[in-house]
Amino acid sequence: MTGLLKRLSRTVDVVCGGLIAFLTLVGIGSVALGVMTRAFGISYSWTEELARYSMIWAVYLGASVATARAAHVRMEMLQPLMPQRAWKMVDRLQLVITLGFSLLVAFIGMKLVAQLHELGQESPLLGVPMYAMYAAIPVSFALMALHLIQQLVDGETVPQEQPADAQAHFS
Repeated sequence: MTGLLKRLSRTVDVVCGGLIAFLTLVGIGSVALGVMTRAFGISYSWTEELARYSMIWAVYLGASVATARAAHVRMEMLQPLMPQRAWKMVDRLQLVITLGFSLLVAFIGMKLVAQLHELGQESPLLGVPMYAMYAAIPVSFALMALHLIQQLVDGETVPQEQPADAQAHFS
C-alpha cells in the first residue's frame, strides 16, 4: 500500500509539474500577445483573463508540488535546537495539522465549486464556467492532502539540511 501511495504521489507530482510549465507558458504567451498587439493599436482583452486564470491554476498546483517536495511552510528554525526524536514528533504534528487544514479547505472549496456550478456563472470574456476556475482550490488542496498522507504513512519527508550546531543556523 505504501509503495502504491508513493508512486501515486510521485506521478501526481510529475503531472502537476508538467501542467505548471504549460500553464506558465500559456500565461506568459497570453501576456506577450496582449502587449505586442497593443503596440499595433489592437487590443485583445481576453489575453488578460487567460493569463490570470492560467496563473491561478499554476500557483495552486505549485502549492501541491511544494507539499510533495516538503517545501511548504514549516517551523524548521526549531530543528537544530531540538533532539532528533523530539523534532520528528514536531515534524509529524506539523504534517497532521497541515493535512487537516488541507482537507478542510478542499471540502469548503468543493462546496464553493458546487454553488458556482449551480449558478452557471461564466467568465466575462472567455466564457469559461467560473466553477472551473475555482476548482483549482479543492483540486490543489486534495492533492496536497494526498502528498501529506503519503509523507505520514512513509514516516519520512524530504530530508532537510541540518546545520552542525544551532549557532551555524543563526549566523
